Parts: sequence; structure tokens; C-alpha cells
Amino acid sequence: MHGLALLLLTTVVPWLEYRAAVPLMVKLGVDPWLGLPLIIAINAVVPSAALLAAAKLEHFLLKLPLVSNVLRAAWRLTFRGREKFEKYGYPALALLVFIPLPGSGMWSAVAVSYLLRLDPLKSIAYSVLGLVPSALLVYYLVSFFT
Repeated sequence: MHGLALLLLTTVVPWLEYRAAVPLMVKLGVDPWLGLPLIIAINAVVPSAALLAAAKLEHFLLKLPLVSNVLRAAWRLTFRGREKFEKYGYPALALLVFIPLPGSGMWSAVAVSYLLRLDPLKSIAYSVLGLVPSALLVYYLVSFFT
């Protein structure tokens, strides 16, 4: 039971996510029919909930001077990125999540989505489209090499 809790805790850590949780699952000997769906579900739900909460609480957050200054500066810096995003569209979020490298994943997609002021539900849908095959790919690669 402790192994499963450690696995789920690893899954929610930004920038570790499924890329660290899947190899840990294999190392701990957790049944992939149980572990993979849990990893994917937790990795999809927690960052998505954070994005939806940030979008809903934005008006309150902007009343806090420090947070407001940081957010406004980040939005100014990412304004040019918005033009590039419009060129590639929402599939770019799926690709960002799909490539299993450090710094990519659901948390990164959520941050990009929020900073570029994208539609949250559409962003979540495309991000999950990248998450599922990537988690399966990582599992198959780890299983093959162990």
C-alpha cells in the first residue's frame, strides 16, 4: 500500500509526473493494469483542476499586489508566444505533453495554457491526448529495458 501512495505522490509532483511514476511503478512491481490507469488519471486530474481553479480565482489573485505584478509580467513576456501558438494551435499542447522529457508534461501544458490565456477545457482535452500515449510509451520502454 505504501508503494501505491508513493507512486501517486510522485505522479502529482510537477515535472516528474508520469515520467518518474511509471518507472517507479515497474520497480515497485505494481500491477500495470492498476498502476497505469491511476497514474494517467491522477496526472490528468490534478493539473487540470489547478488550471480550472486558477482561471476561476484569477479576479481574486489579481487583487494581491505581488501575484498581480508577477502574472502581468509573465503575460507580457508570453505575448509573443501567443503568435507562435496561433500558428501551431492546440495540437502543440498535445505534443508538449507527449514528448517525455523533463520540463514537458501536464503541469507545463497547464502553465503554458494559463500564461497564453487559452481556453482551459480545450487545453485540458488536447493535453490529455498527449498524456495517454506518452505514458504508455514510457511504460513500454521501461518494461523493454528492464
